[in-house]
Amino acid sequence: MLSDFLTLELYFGYDQAALFFEDLSKHFTHRQITQALENGYIEARQIHLGPDAGRTLYALTPKGRMKHASTMSIV
Repeated sequence: MLSDFLTLELYFGYDQAALFFEDLSKHFTHRQITQALENGYIEARQIHLGPDAGRTLYALTPKGRMKHASTMSIV
């Protein structure tokens, strides 16, 4: 999951690298998403304006970036 968010950040940039729950849940279980939230690897951001008002976006946190970096090995 963390690598997917990092890929989004590389492609779209930090400010645009977020997913709605519906999109995230197509690739990950509710349990995986909940664990990532509880561990602080991703965060939920509520949308307050526009046509998506009331929906929630999920994005990678600095802690999630560090966790991903710590799991990468250099061979």
